[in-house]
Amino acid sequence: MCMKQMPWIYCSPGFVFCVCLKCAMFQVDYFISRKIKHQSHTQHQLALIQRPSSFKCDACNAEDSIKDMSYKCVDCPFWIHKSCADAPTSFLFHFHKKHPLMLSFSLPQIHHKFAQHCRLCNGKLGELNWLYYCSKCRYFAHFQCARSRQMLR
Repeated sequence: MCMKQMPWIYCSPGFVFCVCLKCAMFQVDYFISRKIKHQSHTQHQLALIQRPSSFKCDACNAEDSIKDMSYKCVDCPFWIHKSCADAPTSFLFHFHKKHPLMLSFSLPQIHHKFAQHCRLCNGKLGELNWLYYCSKCRYFAHFQCARSRQMLR
């Protein structure tokens, strides 16, 4: 039986070198750094989780099973979707064209005195929730509202 027909084995031309899929993936994982420092959680490193997982994302607050990868803190329960970790730190959104909105991992301290609301859903902004905001216009949007509205465009 030809090894090339077996989907779980990879071989070089002429069968000089063959490796099973599991070993090949282990080698890829070994060489790719699986831990990062993210500006949202500077006190600890985040480990890349490459399997579907069920958790509540500390960035977008979605509590679901995802098919995508995620990052989990190696020392505490902080856990975020990989797509949330990769979100742009500033962006010119179509619903606020005056200035780019900046990503903040919590409501800036200066705005804690009064309740702030998302301009997209009118929901209250939590002090510890990720959000996009414009400091010039005092425009606030939940992280997940801004991203979903941008994707709908």
